[in-house]
This record gives sequence, structure tokens and C-alpha cells, in this order.
Amino acid sequence: MFPYKNLTWKSWILKYEIWDDYIIVEFKKVEYIFYVYTYESSWIDKIEKMKELAILWKWLNSYISKFKPKFDKKY
Repeated sequence: MFPYKNLTWKSWILKYEIWDDYIIVEFKKVEYIFYVYTYESSWIDKIEKMKELAILWKWLNSYISKFKPKFDKKY
């Protein structure tokens, strides 16, 4: 997984991992939580936007909070 560089200090995201048809996002809240967002669980354009924002280190946490893409797994 790649570290998510927190440029605004307001993000709960720690790391991400990008694959062809999904993205895994690790959040830090009370404990470490991983969410797997897939093409099957959410719209393809939402997943692609999340990948783009993760690479840019910008607004990924805000995007997820605002649009609430459905996730396939949480662990």
C-alpha cells in the first residue's frame, strides 16, 4: 500500500492501493479500517475519480464523505 500524504491535515486516510478495477483505502479512526471500493460495488466513474484523487493526494477523504461510494468489503 502507498502512504496517502495528508496535505490538509484533515484527512482520515492513511494509505491506499490501486488495482485495475478497485481501490483499497485505509482509514484511521478509532482503529485501522480498510475499505475495498470496486467497480461492482459502485459506479466505475466514482472509482476512477477516487484513484485520481489518491494519486494527487488531494480531496479523497472529502470526495468519499460527500459522494459516499458503496464499498464491497470492510475489514
